[in-house]
Amino acid sequence: MLKRKIIQKLEEWKKEPIRKALIVEGPQHTGKSFILRSFAYENYKQVVYINFNQFPYMRHIFEQDFDIDALILQITLMIHGARCVPNETILLLEEIEYCPTAMKALIKFSNDARYDAIGTRTTLNSQNNPSEVIVLRMHALDFEEFLWANNVSSLAIQELKNAFLQQRSVSKEVHQFFIDMFRVYTHVGGMPKAVRAYTNSHDFEAVQLAQRYINDVYLSGIMAWTDQKKKTRINDIFQTIPEQVKRGNKKFKYTDISSSASYRTHWESIHKLYEYGWLFSIYKVDNLAESLLDNHQKGNFKLCVRDIGLLAGQCEDADLEYLNEPLTIQKNILLENSVADALVKRGLRMYYMEEGKYTFFVATNKDRKIGLSFDDSNTLRYMNRLVLQGQLDCAYDLVVESTFKDRNGIHIPLYNLMFVE
Repeated sequence: MLKRKIIQKLEEWKKEPIRKALIVEGPQHTGKSFILRSFAYENYKQVVYINFNQFPYMRHIFEQDFDIDALILQITLMIHGARCVPNETILLLEEIEYCPTAMKALIKFSNDARYDAIGTRTTLNSQNNPSEVIVLRMHALDFEEFLWANNVSSLAIQELKNAFLQQRSVSKEVHQFFIDMFRVYTHVGGMPKAVRAYTNSHDFEAVQLAQRYINDVYLSGIMAWTDQKKKTRINDIFQTIPEQVKRGNKKFKYTDISSSASYRTHWESIHKLYEYGWLFSIYKVDNLAESLLDNHQKGNFKLCVRDIGLLAGQCEDADLEYLNEPLTIQKNILLENSVADALVKRGLRMYYMEEGKYTFFVATNKDRKIGLSFDDSNTLRYMNRLVLQGQLDCAYDLVVESTFKDRNGIHIPLYNLMFVE
């Protein structure tokens, strides 16, 4: 079983004396079902499992305006062997997007408090969540979880974190090990199926087969929910992203899809790919003094695949030859996506800024703004001027060397992204 950070969040939720119902949202194949079933059977005497996609006949029960007692009675009548004992039972309601009225039931479970309930959905919905439920987002494995999967001890990772916090380098051997692991993670990514393919065999062909299978499942799943015109547009976007990454486009270009493509014709299709968890956007900002969430440019953005391994799975073998060489930022065509992916999986929001000859990422964590450049001392020096002006809270230059400081600022190795916050 892969060790996942969300388990700690579930355990914290279970310790609350009065628990609201929970929704765990995240893309397909990130491990939601496996983790939640394992958690449920380890912590409850009675587990009732309902999947609204696999068992569509169960939707009818939730479409009625039953109170909790009547709903529980209907569930026990419909599911052979189901027992719902107050304060001993958890209900797992999978794929609630197939049963919109299931949300009302989760609210009722929150208010009733005799039965715990967790719903899951594959669509990402950061808005319009009722206050009566708690929403957790589950991603594919982040880099730290990937290290755990490869039997790297938490103690070793903590020592690495201590070095990051103290702004000091580590030994040559330790540094080389972790930079090599980051290089592997850039190829494998964090989808459990791909991670297991790597840990079981260390065969990148097996990893790529897993990645391409997941990409096919994503695409077919999204297509099932959309009309024919949007299917064509979604497929065009899906296919063009690796090419745009390879060319190093500074922003997403509709004209790379077709000469007639535009925001008006394709934005809904881009949003559909976001909603189903396959990609996310990094918007351009011009003013760091204001809330970035409110002043970003909606027309200027980069598109990133939500798991770096899935992007690698779309690339041709020739595009990934750098994996057989010492990692260099200049050769890594997947670098921007891998950096953004590493931080988004840890809950940070990503933007980018262009100021004259300087281009850099801005990662935000609540009110903190963190500048990130790519092996560029001049940009680091510029970002540190913004730190002195109070526009950024801190700034780092991402490199493949071990941590070092010079007159331009702090340079940190790529693997230290798992500590940036």
